Amino acid sequence: MGAYNAAVAAAARAGAWRLAERREAARGPRLIRAVAYHGTPRAHRDALARQLDYLAARYANVGEEELVAFMRGEPRAEPGVIVSFDDGLEDNYRVAAPLLEERGLRGWFFVVTGLLDCPEDSQRRFCAEHDVIAGPDAGRLGMSWDEARDLVARGHVLGCHGAGHLRYKDDVADGAIRADLSEARERMKAELGSYPRSFAWVGGEPDTYKPASAALAAELGFSLLFTTLSAPALGAQPAGGPAPYLLHRTVLDADMDYRAAALKIGILSDLAHAGARAALASALRGPRG
Repeated sequence: MGAYNAAVAAAARAGAWRLAERREAARGPRLIRAVAYHGTPRAHRDALARQLDYLAARYANVGEEELVAFMRGEPRAEPGVIVSFDDGLEDNYRVAAPLLEERGLRGWFFVVTGLLDCPEDSQRRFCAEHDVIAGPDAGRLGMSWDEARDLVARGHVLGCHGAGHLRYKDDVADGAIRADLSEARERMKAELGSYPRSFAWVGGEPDTYKPASAALAAELGFSLLFTTLSAPALGAQPAGGPAPYLLHRTVLDADMDYRAAALKIGILSDLAHAGARAALASALRGPRG
């Protein structure tokens, strides 16, 4: 556990999570909160289950159609939640998906298509070369396309996380971004039968959200773009421009105490990323003439 997460855990144990919970509840029903996980190994199953219990008791499940309707201004009767998982890891399929379903939730799985295409004996090397955090469990690291199709059949959302887990930084050429997005999009169409609507950027650093990448994603047909800059969606976001609908997720770890997760969701992560969100919004709007 890093110093930051240790401080969050200590503050949560001291009761600060209750303040965060009240702050979130005071927003009322007109919000959708998105959270993001990566690996969900077997050893973290119980902690993840407690986090999902907490979320399911306070938020309603949200799918793509419901999210689009909300972003267009449709009111909500209760707060919603998007529980997402990045990279397309096998333990997301094996551990997280059943836990979600037991609680009436469905996940949003943002897959790296290159990992799903990779043979099992090459997956650890792929993860090392493409900066994908590999889990501790033995066996396959990435889910299979059959498992991805099964998730769709069970009502989960499959979104795009690129082909090669590429961070779209300012020094990455637009052509490389287009190639990464296009390859991933076509692979998902070939394997799942339809093009993905949702895309999640790789990385959470401010310089991983190159403004041109939002325009390229929109051009290729993505209508929902996700960061990890933590803020609730409050609806009525106008479509058009480089990012049709922009959503910010709160990053959580599967082994966190649920109270620490609540503290990150309700206060800490939103405040920590406020400056980065403002900078991204300004960059996406472009220069004013």
